[in-house]
Amino acid sequence: MSTVDIIIPTFKREQILKRTLDHVKDQSFEDWHCWIAEDGDTPDCRNAVEPYLSDSRFTFLPGKHSGSPSAPRNRALISGKSPFVAFLDDDDIWLPEKLSKQIQFLDAHPECVILGSQCFRLQDDNADLNSLPFYYKNFELEQMDYFTLIKNNPLMNSTVVIRRWTLTRSGLQNGKLDPPIAEDYDLWLRIGVLGEIWRLPEPLIIYRDIPKDSIRSVVHDRRTFCTILINAFESALTGDGNIPSPLQDEKYTSYALAIKNRIDEL
Repeated sequence: MSTVDIIIPTFKREQILKRTLDHVKDQSFEDWHCWIAEDGDTPDCRNAVEPYLSDSRFTFLPGKHSGSPSAPRNRALISGKSPFVAFLDDDDIWLPEKLSKQIQFLDAHPECVILGSQCFRLQDDNADLNSLPFYYKNFELEQMDYFTLIKNNPLMNSTVVIRRWTLTRSGLQNGKLDPPIAEDYDLWLRIGVLGEIWRLPEPLIIYRDIPKDSIRSVVHDRRTFCTILINAFESALTGDGNIPSPLQDEKYTSYALAIKNRIDEL
């Protein structure tokens, strides 16, 4: 069994996906298994992934098209068995030391259940990768307070590593969010009550902030944005539909109340 399961959902991004997979192969930490979960089953994606499958650490998981990244992610999450789970979007880039530094930190901090990091921001595919700006400002090594997570989500999906055991308490991603956005934030809120949340100050990924072909391009006004947040908060309170949210436990009442108050504010 590998140490880390890498979860990559993908849909109609064959050329970008290949670049992402190349950077997975370049990781200095080599004890991983990468699950490439297509939201559908197309010849183009199969052809793009095929060269990587000669490395037994890669597995291709096509499936029925859902229109949501949650379905392919969950398919991959269920398939893996590694003690750590790392999320990676098909258009982002991991820097070579990404997994190495995060696993080292997690080994030294057994109470940490979610670990993110700073990242670089790419807004032009022709930009010099050596001169990219940071995505977050004033980003330092810190243990995040859960109430801070309720106010804002400073955990970019492709930076995050979690402990697999938390999924038995939190459930998987909710594939019924409409629109199908903020499924990662919902999951962080359910997992975050189970232990410590940390962020590393060093940029470990390059976030490709070019959303023209992204489902997230629907976020164009405040009403839509508020709907997305409310959906995520309500799902965090109830669960993924299979496992009740840990926020229903009485010992997390203060957190659940804070989320309800946040919904009222929106």
